Amino acid sequence: MDKPIVRETWLDVCKGVAMWLVVMKHTGATLNEGLYELTQVGVPLFFMVSGFLADKRKLSLGRELFKKFKRIGIPFLLACCFATFWYSIGPVELLFHIGKQGYWFLLCLFFCFCLFYAIVRLRGLWTFVVAASTIEIFLLTLSKFGPEMLDNLAGISYLARYFPCFIAGVFVKRIGGGMGKTLGSVLLILTCVAFAYRGESKSVSFLLHVVGYFCSGLFVFEFIHQVCGRMPKFLRNTLSIVGQRSLGVYLIHFYFVPHCVQPSGSFAVDFAITMLLSVVVIALSLVVERVLMTMTCLDRVF
Repeated sequence: MDKPIVRETWLDVCKGVAMWLVVMKHTGATLNEGLYELTQVGVPLFFMVSGFLADKRKLSLGRELFKKFKRIGIPFLLACCFATFWYSIGPVELLFHIGKQGYWFLLCLFFCFCLFYAIVRLRGLWTFVVAASTIEIFLLTLSKFGPEMLDNLAGISYLARYFPCFIAGVFVKRIGGGMGKTLGSVLLILTCVAFAYRGESKSVSFLLHVVGYFCSGLFVFEFIHQVCGRMPKFLRNTLSIVGQRSLGVYLIHFYFVPHCVQPSGSFAVDFAITMLLSVVVIALSLVVERVLMTMTCLDRVF
């Protein structure tokens, strides 16, 4: 059996940063194009951390799959049930809406774990990478040529975007991490090029965004790993708490997100406004989560 997992602060900080960027995206992404691109890193970073944590020395696949269903699948189903009530929409309509009222993330994350478990026992690092690449090519093909109904139901296009980030986390875990300045520079350049594309081709844009998510997530993941120990203690502890409670924050924050639609014209001002609002939203989400955990049986969900 695996030994009990010892929490590593830098991984919690990564999840905290990812969650913060997601909330910022939902509160102020429309204010400024530069702000929107900055917050794009949040979801890829979270998938990368999930992949890093998914790879264990010994895996009981049936047990792990059951644990992930309890940890991700059940919260997803409960969140969708509440969303149908809150937004007054039918369950079938929600089921066949690709965004699932924002909860597509949980479904996509659960599917990433399932795909990972399907190939985890392949021997050899590069055999594993080839298998993962084959799955990614299949997902890209299915998202482009598959039926729209399947995409809406299972979120294939989301899987195609973020499965490489998940696998990158696994890869970093297996090789022991570490990134030189040259590789960091290459990743940063590729990220900027991928997100800067403004061509008319939707297929090219989609592929470049997959590259951008992969490169940006890996860059920020390794950056946080290297600088976490030098962060101010208050900031590190705050981000770590948000990271540890990221599931609860994600499930709840949608109901507190204000609609900011009036840009100031200044990136600094828009960034400051969005940051302040995101702090309020996260704080409210944490308070509500604590109340629900204390007063109801939802402590098993969060």
